[in-house]
Amino acid sequence: MNDYGPRSPRRRAFLVGGPAVGISAVATSLAVTEPAAAAGETPLTTAQLGAANGVAPLDGAKKVPVANVPTDDGQAPASVRSLYIRARDRAITSSVSADQSAAVQAAVNEAATAGARLVFQPGVYRVADIRLPPYAWVAGLGSAHSLAQASSNQQTVKFQPADKSKSVFRIGGEGNGGDHAIRLEDFTIEAKSETPFIHQHTGFEVTMSNLFLYASDPAPALVIDAASNCRYIDIQIQGCGSQNWPALMFSSGGHPWGPADGQMSNTNDFERLRIERCVGSAMSIGLGDNWNDSFAEFTRLVTPHFERKASDTAAPLLRVGNIRSLDVVAPMFYGGKGGAISHEQSTDESTLHSGRGDGDWGGISLLGGTVIGNAGSSGTGSTQGVRLVNGNGFYAVGTKFIRCDTAVRVEKEYGPDVNVDPALAQFGLLNGVGADGNSRPGRIPVLNDLRGDAWAPTIKHDSPSGAGASGKASGDERSGTITLVAGTSPKAGPHCVLNFKRNRRSSHRTVSLEPTNAAAVDAGAYVNAIWDGAFQISFRSTPAAGTEYKFSYRIID
Repeated sequence: MNDYGPRSPRRRAFLVGGPAVGISAVATSLAVTEPAAAAGETPLTTAQLGAANGVAPLDGAKKVPVANVPTDDGQAPASVRSLYIRARDRAITSSVSADQSAAVQAAVNEAATAGARLVFQPGVYRVADIRLPPYAWVAGLGSAHSLAQASSNQQTVKFQPADKSKSVFRIGGEGNGGDHAIRLEDFTIEAKSETPFIHQHTGFEVTMSNLFLYASDPAPALVIDAASNCRYIDIQIQGCGSQNWPALMFSSGGHPWGPADGQMSNTNDFERLRIERCVGSAMSIGLGDNWNDSFAEFTRLVTPHFERKASDTAAPLLRVGNIRSLDVVAPMFYGGKGGAISHEQSTDESTLHSGRGDGDWGGISLLGGTVIGNAGSSGTGSTQGVRLVNGNGFYAVGTKFIRCDTAVRVEKEYGPDVNVDPALAQFGLLNGVGADGNSRPGRIPVLNDLRGDAWAPTIKHDSPSGAGASGKASGDERSGTITLVAGTSPKAGPHCVLNFKRNRRSSHRTVSLEPTNAAAVDAGAYVNAIWDGAFQISFRSTPAAGTEYKFSYRIID
């Protein structure tokens, strides 16, 4: 008996009784027709090849086509050699001085046409303005992901700009026939530069992975515009950007590296993006004065790590402009007086407050992770973990805020949708600075909301309310309080209409109105939705002139 119970006698008998049939069937199924040798080639037996060539003799009678045999100098078999092209086989050699742009461009074009990968051996290659056509695939055999390795040329494929006024690699844009299915992987770019190391202007299904971009100051290391369905994986950026330019600019217009139009980016992922030692902001997304040129939708940052000195610039680590649906998942943001995230949607977007149903341009989701600010143990410094300046739509769930004066600061012009999970205050705000500046743990505010009653409804009185009737509403578009004062000679019936600034959807919504003082109860007040975003309050009984009638309201979508 085994783990599966006793063996079946009938099954054992079948296996023992039919070996000839089984072997014959297997032998037939494994019959192989030897591939024909190429013209001028003679198939060799494994015995003739011998172990010296890396092929141990298995059966002296079996022949192996020459095309499937590795060469003595270490090249791959000819049958698979078309899958990649070695840069050194195209007269491209490692050099810290010679400009090899022409040779590299020719090799890139050749490999893209053949559908092959262009592979570089470890070393330094000086190039500029390499235009990547569709299906280009540039790969190194080593990418230094530490400063120790970056300072050395050992085991690292390193590109340096031969002309600091030009990018090392360009995707799309002017003078290029296409921008899709391009891959860059496993190499380093290093040197101070006046232009981005890599400039992608347009691109569909572009993939960049295992890149180390170092010391591009003062220019950004990477500028990406008008990207769709692209993935950026394990990219590390250090010491790049300046006070004027983030280390990485994504779908952000207003830069001088052209073309001028930023266009829209759609559905892009950044996975394990690490940006450290940046002078200004680490990254901008959809940042610009004109949202037609600077806009990104459906962007995901998964486990990003942004870090810089606490004493550095007041610019936020992540500057967000005109976006729809930005998900920041499990981030680690550390240092800097400007906080972790700011939302700065362009002010010329006239539809922001006029309403777009449920399709507002805003929308940042902060999911988990840790934000460490600049409010040190001495109580000096001032840091908001998140600063919402202009736009709409912020959602935080389970993020830990440490050494921040305020977890989320909401400016007066920001939209109505700000939602912070209560768990944030429960376990995320226990390591702040005490009120007296001591370093012992102390809670800090979750929200510093400066909007006041900006999103409370306005009140328009109907004639039955009487001459000189007044009212005040406090709250926002979902809940709040109302105080109504009847004027001279009021009557029963419609008293006023509450108008909300934004219509959330085309159909009528439900409102709950509750009296909060005795006068409101006695007046028999009730409410009706008369059109989307507008609700009429009526009194069943005649109100008394000069009397306050108080209510609380709640909108139920």
